[in-house]
Amino acid sequence: MLKILVVDDNQPRVELIKIAFAGSKLSGQIIVTACDSADAAREELCAFFDILILDILLPKKSNGIASATNSKNLLSDIYNPKKPYLRPGLTVGLTADTEFLHKHQQDFLKNATVVLNGSTNNIDWLDTLLEQVDSVAGSKLKAAAIPDRLLITVHGIRTYGKWQASLQRAMRTTSREFDFVDVKYGFFDLLSFSIPLLRLRKAREAALQLINAINNSSEKKIYIVAHSFGTLVVSEALKMSTPAKKISRIIFCGSPISHKSDLSHIQKSTEFLVNDCGSSDAVLILARVALWGLGDAGRVGFNNSNSSKFINRHFRGGHSLYFKEYKDNAFYTKYWTPLLADDIIPEPNDDRSNYFGEDIIDIAIKLLTSAKPFLYISGLTYSGWWLARSIF
Repeated sequence: MLKILVVDDNQPRVELIKIAFAGSKLSGQIIVTACDSADAAREELCAFFDILILDILLPKKSNGIASATNSKNLLSDIYNPKKPYLRPGLTVGLTADTEFLHKHQQDFLKNATVVLNGSTNNIDWLDTLLEQVDSVAGSKLKAAAIPDRLLITVHGIRTYGKWQASLQRAMRTTSREFDFVDVKYGFFDLLSFSIPLLRLRKAREAALQLINAINNSSEKKIYIVAHSFGTLVVSEALKMSTPAKKISRIIFCGSPISHKSDLSHIQKSTEFLVNDCGSSDAVLILARVALWGLGDAGRVGFNNSNSSKFINRHFRGGHSLYFKEYKDNAFYTKYWTPLLADDIIPEPNDDRSNYFGEDIIDIAIKLLTSAKPFLYISGLTYSGWWLARSIF
């Protein structure tokens, strides 16, 4: 991912820049952060940015008086090795004042590679800006030519995991640092999935593949994305074997694990666990109310508080929302590739909304879940009685 910081108190110009990035071929590979003062920029620049886009006439604090002195002092601090700020890979200066541009261009070119006439009336400068961004993105890809990270994906039941190849393609356009392993276990039918012993056997078979992939790449940073039954595979693998070093990121989506489950064996094996949930995942409602040993953590979230090592994120959609368009972009491009490519800590996300009858549906699900053991006992009792009657 390409991290860009825009420091500009001209809000219309900031919006123009964001729109230009959103419409470019790199739209899914850019993370834009914006602030409107030199002091706010100093706070942001304690982290590394690939590109800094800097208004040459800038206030020291928000809503202050804009001055070139503030921008010059900011650049001086950034390029001072004794200061705590990280120098961006590229600095682009902007101003709409053409007279000022000619007067101070040479001063800013000492630290800014490019200085542009950032007028909101004539936006030809946006083309030059996008060319600079493309150049930096290309250089970043070339620098990351040797894969030192591994992404492992695990699919769900009743599927062949075609999304795994799509995610690989998205990651290859973002970074060259990754190798890939797709854990495959064939088409697993719903009936076998419904029977706990058969489900556990299949999970352990697939878990061995996952354990081997981790052990064979112990020198690499490892990332895992698992959907539906794949989350059970990951959980089982981490029960069977603790990795030699922590997995960098684990992303669960559509998980049929119970929301009350103990995650300690997973959390001790990873630096960060993300649990993505679909608020209208009917498949998980069925799993929770009808199938022994299963739940709907991929719908309601795990009973864990969001922290520096764990987060539940909630989205509108069903069991396969993660492999479709979401808010005008591919879901995994928007919500997964930044986590994987840049090791960022994800922001909380909750797109749920209340609806008519929500209380009744929630109570019904809880009652059916509570009745599940009695239904299973009744079914086994009846089956035993019927079998005995048939024999005798």
